Amino acid sequence: MKIAYRIFIFIIGWLLLIYSSVVTAQNSSSLDLLKKDYPLLMEKFGDELKTQKANYLFAIDVSGTMNKYESIVVPAMSQFVESLTDGDNVNIIRFGTEAKVSLGGFSDITAETKTALKQYIQTLYKKDVDLYSNTDLNLLLEEINKQLQIQKNNLTFIFILTDFINDPAKGKALLSDQLCDTHRSHLKARAIGHSMYMYALQLPVTGNNHLGLFRKAIPEDFHFEEFSITSPTALKNWFDRKKAEISLDKFRAIVQRQKQDTQFSIDPKIDIDGNLQLDVKWKPNRLFETISLDEVQLLNANSNFSLDVSKQIPKTISEDKATIEVGKIRHTTIGFHPWKGQIEATGSFPTAYDSELDKLEIGKGGVVANAETNNLLFTFWLPLWLSALLLLLLIIYLWLVFRAASRNVQHKWKINGRISVEYRGRTILEYPVEGEREIGIGREGNPITVTAHNCDWQLKIYQKTFSCLRVWKKPQHKVTMSSGSGFTTSKGEYLPGDITTISKGDFIQVDDFTIFWGE
Repeated sequence: MKIAYRIFIFIIGWLLLIYSSVVTAQNSSSLDLLKKDYPLLMEKFGDELKTQKANYLFAIDVSGTMNKYESIVVPAMSQFVESLTDGDNVNIIRFGTEAKVSLGGFSDITAETKTALKQYIQTLYKKDVDLYSNTDLNLLLEEINKQLQIQKNNLTFIFILTDFINDPAKGKALLSDQLCDTHRSHLKARAIGHSMYMYALQLPVTGNNHLGLFRKAIPEDFHFEEFSITSPTALKNWFDRKKAEISLDKFRAIVQRQKQDTQFSIDPKIDIDGNLQLDVKWKPNRLFETISLDEVQLLNANSNFSLDVSKQIPKTISEDKATIEVGKIRHTTIGFHPWKGQIEATGSFPTAYDSELDKLEIGKGGVVANAETNNLLFTFWLPLWLSALLLLLLIIYLWLVFRAASRNVQHKWKINGRISVEYRGRTILEYPVEGEREIGIGREGNPITVTAHNCDWQLKIYQKTFSCLRVWKKPQHKVTMSSGSGFTTSKGEYLPGDITTISKGDFIQVDDFTIFWGE
């Protein structure tokens, strides 16, 4: 007996070892496939896959018309439960006329609970008078919502096996669009912070069914899928395939949960010249570590305004906040214009694993932020400060032009004072000058004529004015000789026809004659 007992223990241990090896190999194979298909995402989130646990909720139609599918459902569910790992949770809802939860709700998977579950699955279709007569999809949805309120893990798979022919008991509410909307809002709350997957496994059906109506009650967050089950083999194959896909679904859920609210916002700043600057704020997460500001546009604006976007856009931002020079808001006409409207910024999330997200069917989506602005804008080729400066300079220049024009005709800038002529140190002529623009000195001088000692030269002193546009040029006094051999001033010696400047107090020397211009 002892030998037989030892052989029995050895065989049991060997079978358990083989089973453990098979499960480990399957898990290892699944991980290897994920690493091959999603190398970047697995490198980033792969460790979390090892600890990701799931809830499994089975809803089984056990009404009178469904017991003929016992041979399809029971073996497939038993095999599926066997593949679950410790830490997963399982719950079974049997429904028909009513909806009942089995095994007290969600149960943690252990070796013991697996055995209990498989034993219970064998009794799924045992006749229950509370469930046998009808099929009430409305009550089923209520029970699913109730059970999902106590789900333990943040990843849940829901399997519904029925022909989806809704046939409630007399006096019970028929499933309607309005009821579906109510169920949808309730179930949507269950998906907050959770990853949900629902599979409608439609057993063979004759006549009309209500799967389409049922689907209206399921939020998009539940990733609803429907499958037609026509035979035991089809259901077994589906569960076998789903077991292989569980790792992928778990991984998808892990990645999906990283899509947290990025809290994208903008604070526009517009100066008087229409230069638009955006203070961008957002909240990076593990999935999206950078954001791209792709487009900025004006909303609700007068059609006369336009935005010239700078070449900086699109702009990739790695920090949680940044200031971006966006461009310039212009009006179609020059001048000051009141601006009131919205600035809209559109962003996206560039990653190195975009193609992997596409394969996982996880859309990155985009973000949009709006901000109201109200400003007075100045439109011109130059900025307002430079335009104002140039206008001020123009005004000053015009004033100086007017001043120069006035100065050119002022009395003090004409030839005033006294002209005296000496010959060999003896004064031979004095003549007062008052407000003249030109005087001549010499043999034909007008009004001064020097005739003594056979004067044979002729000088001219005159006022030279410049264009008033040349505001910096003051009037000057010039001297030149029209006849004679030459003349000398304090500045040097000059020939006939030469012109030089002369100031009051200077002298002119011609031969033995000395001409003084003074007070």
